[in-house]
Amino acid sequence: LDAAAAATGLDDFGDPRFLEPLAVLCEALTSDVELSPMGTVSQHTLFVQLLANRLLVEHEIARHPEILDEPLEAPIVIAGLPRTGTTHLHNLLSADPRLRSLPYWESLEPVLADAERPRPDGPPPDPDPRLARTDAALWFVNEAMPHFVRMHEMTTQHRHEEIQLLALDFSTMLFET
Repeated sequence: LDAAAAATGLDDFGDPRFLEPLAVLCEALTSDVELSPMGTVSQHTLFVQLLANRLLVEHEIARHPEILDEPLEAPIVIAGLPRTGTTHLHNLLSADPRLRSLPYWESLEPVLADAERPRPDGPPPDPDPRLARTDAALWFVNEAMPHFVRMHEMTTQHRHEEIQLLALDFSTMLFET
């Protein structure tokens, strides 16, 4: 929590119900499994990023509460267990230009910090720095796990599922998969 607050300069995490699943995950990672040093760094980095995203989302909503009034037009929801073809169905639907789908980079960082904008509360710069960060993260994943791409090919602009967004409350299958 402190690392995310320090990274963003924010301290309002919103609804505190995420704290219990976060505590359960932290307890499991320290007592139920034996993480390698790289695994420990990886999980810490993931948790700090998710918590920072949570802070940024809450900050954006506080600044623009009208966001919550935006209509959601008949979303298409795909539900299924991991490794059952849901990603393939998602990719197929994402190819339809009439539908809004989530690019991978945006799922990782849905809100850009004010410090990275030309003007606070203004539009992102061009190019958006989140793209370069996602490129770097994917490069690292592909270097560290060269066979991962055979299971789940990823690119910065790849249309991605919402699992990263759901992980902001720490009660999603992201941590099991």
